[in-house]
Amino acid sequence: AHWKDYYYVTFYPDNGNVTYSGALSFQQNVLQAIDGKTIDVLPTASKNGYVFDGWYTAPDGQEGTKITGSEIINDDVSYYARYRLKRDVTFLTYGGTLLYDGAFPLNQNVMYVGDGDTIDVLPTVNKENYIFDGWYTAPEGESGTKITGNETITADTTYYAHFLQSVTVTFSPGENVTDAEIEPFDTKTLAVGSAVGSLPSATRPNYRFDGWYEIIDNGTEIKLLTPNFVGRMLTDIGLEKTANTLHETVVNSTKSTDDQKNV
Repeated sequence: AHWKDYYYVTFYPDNGNVTYSGALSFQQNVLQAIDGKTIDVLPTASKNGYVFDGWYTAPDGQEGTKITGSEIINDDVSYYARYRLKRDVTFLTYGGTLLYDGAFPLNQNVMYVGDGDTIDVLPTVNKENYIFDGWYTAPEGESGTKITGNETITADTTYYAHFLQSVTVTFSPGENVTDAEIEPFDTKTLAVGSAVGSLPSATRPNYRFDGWYEIIDNGTEIKLLTPNFVGRMLTDIGLEKTANTLHETVVNSTKSTDDQKNV
């Protein structure tokens, strides 16, 4: 016969509740561990108004070491829950949709963190016809500072989404042109007042690409587009927010087919 000694690991939650999802026997906050093995999956604890900070080798207020679950169990042992005050961080989105894939619990627009935590990974916001410009300590139009996520949270806090109005720039091969290819994109969403930035390339059989031009309302081409170009539709907020169409212009497009091949 083979025998293995078992030891009892007791978890004291300090008036909280303990939850365990591992494979070892666990009853009334006592886990049955195998001699010489590790626990691996530790229980968690919860306490109203607090955030669980882990299990320690001594109660809060005494010296003790935080355990990881990788400790070898070779005797009966007790561990003690420690907590930090829970802080509510509210994110006001002004009609936008909050997106978050970080580690802190998030209920609707309220994130729960521990006193002294930094958020690190901030949520983002999607809002139609706008580009998210970050979180600030005050609403738009008021004096406020843009946050980075490195701020230490020591009280309940509210942050405010700021946005930039956006326009869509469409890169078009020209009216009735069906044999051109535009890569790697043919539209960009940009903030009003920003430069166009990176430009796509365009190819068309028997033609040499001459660049991108902005077309104004009467069909006139105005200015060769470069990455630093700020188009009319990107600067005048009062204009109608329809797509700004930038047409491809082909050099000597009236030449014969043979001449076009040699351009």
